[in-house]
Amino acid sequence: MHRRGRLALVLLVGLACFSLLTWLIFSPNITESLGKSRVFPFGVALLSLVPLYPLYRLAKKWPRFSVAIALLVAGLVLTLIFVIAEYALHIENEWVHDLLNVSEILFLLCSILFVWKAKA
Repeated sequence: MHRRGRLALVLLVGLACFSLLTWLIFSPNITESLGKSRVFPFGVALLSLVPLYPLYRLAKKWPRFSVAIALLVAGLVLTLIFVIAEYALHIENEWVHDLLNVSEILFLLCSILFVWKAKA
C-alpha cells in the first residue's frame, strides 16, 4: 500500500473512532445501556491492545528507549486489567484501585525515562 493509501486509511479510522466517541458522549441513553453491558468494556479493552505491536517494533528500532517502552506497556496492561476488573466484572477491592495507582506511577516513570533518554 502506498503512503497516501495508508494515510487515508488511518485518517478514516481515526475519524470513525472520533465520530463514534462524540456520538456516545452526546447520547445519554446509549451510554447508559453500554455501561450496563459487559461486552462493551471487553471490546474497548481489546482495542486498547492494538498499539502494543508498534511499541514492540519501536523498542527493537531504538534500543535505548526499550526500558521506557516496557514500562509503558506494563502500565497499559495494568490499566487494562483495572478496567476489566472495575467496569466489566464489577470487582471493587483495594487491590483493584492499587493497580490503577501502580499504572500511574509506571506512566510517570516512563515519561521521565523517555525525556532522560532523549536528552542523552
